[in-house]
Amino acid sequence: MDIEVFPSPRLMGKIRAPPSKSYTHRAVIMGALADGTSIIKEPLIGQDTIASIQAMRALGAEILEERDRLIIRGIKQFQIPDKTIDVENSGSTIRFITALTAHVPGTVKLTGDASIQKRPMGPLLDALTQLGIECQSEHNDGTPPLIVKGKKLKGGHVSIPGNISSQFISGLLISSPLAQSDVTIQLTTPLKSTPYLAITSDMLNKFGIKHQYDSTQRIYKIPGSQTYHPIEFTIPGDFSSASFFLTAGAILDGSISVSNLDKEDPQGDKQILEILKAIGANITINHKEKIVTVNKDALNPFEIDCSDIPDLVPILAVLASFIPKQSKLFNAAHLRIKESDRLHTITTELQKMKVDIKELPDALIINGSSRHKGAVLESYNDHRIAMALIIASLPLEEKTLIKNIECINVSYPSFLEDLKKLGGKFQLINNE
Repeated sequence: MDIEVFPSPRLMGKIRAPPSKSYTHRAVIMGALADGTSIIKEPLIGQDTIASIQAMRALGAEILEERDRLIIRGIKQFQIPDKTIDVENSGSTIRFITALTAHVPGTVKLTGDASIQKRPMGPLLDALTQLGIECQSEHNDGTPPLIVKGKKLKGGHVSIPGNISSQFISGLLISSPLAQSDVTIQLTTPLKSTPYLAITSDMLNKFGIKHQYDSTQRIYKIPGSQTYHPIEFTIPGDFSSASFFLTAGAILDGSISVSNLDKEDPQGDKQILEILKAIGANITINHKEKIVTVNKDALNPFEIDCSDIPDLVPILAVLASFIPKQSKLFNAAHLRIKESDRLHTITTELQKMKVDIKELPDALIINGSSRHKGAVLESYNDHRIAMALIIASLPLEEKTLIKNIECINVSYPSFLEDLKKLGGKFQLINNE
């Protein structure tokens, strides 16, 4: 499905931030590991989180979808799946579940779509090998499909880099409490995407799992033989998804309010609020009602370290493209191993719109203007690229065509519904 976006210089109204994808993944998986029944309210039901639900069902959990909640009856004993676990496009799912299959008493095969089959898994496979688990990449290149021959994880010490993907470490943190003895995880390099580990830690605490992190030594310590305790939990709103319309509020006439955003939440992408405020956007935060309102104002160029906010980079590049003078997004090399090489894909597509943007090995340099042109753009089947390009198309004086936008269902199934509610003008084109 393609989309034609027509000039929409003014958006006005209020929408509700969708539930957090990161929290939903973790709640589903930990709930499935709990000894009892957990109730997860207002989960995100999108392509990625459905992959986690299906994977945990394959390992033995009972997960019922009931209105706006999930009822999860925990795994009593890990089952050997009767077929390959296909995570489709979900990097979180394949990394979290691969670590968990160490406990499955048999062989498990995991795979995903073409994008997933390019994602690096070597550091996680190495870590599991250090813990005594026999596992390999089917093609011996460190990428899926993966084969894990599980058994009862004994525990031990593992070393893993912290700068490739925080998902490796989250997977180990979720799996390690079930080991027979203690597990220590030594990070050999500084962490990237630290807030995602804060979300993992937050959820481990909620499920009653003891763990600690020594930031000086870069060591996690997780006692073994622990039990996940069932909980009732409401998934918070997603700052990553909300960032698209918050940014739209800063570059378009009108006023956009987004509810269901708790500034006290550990999500790293809440930094979008500080960024918009710092560059001059008119932003109001109602802490009690958890509502953020953004209005257009004169904006200043910026330089931002993106180590901990990789998911904001595509929409920040769009934001910078509308601000006169030079902006820079740096420490972003880890974006090259996302659903697409996001540094390259956002550069390529914004250049088609006549944006002056330069791609460096770990950074983007953008010289903003108001001279964007309509174009025919590619989404690369990457949900964050697709949504960023849709927002980039709204202030233009001519229409833009963006191809293959079904991918937005990965993280924000109601994105187009919300865009229409705010007054965005577009037309969907069915390619079938």
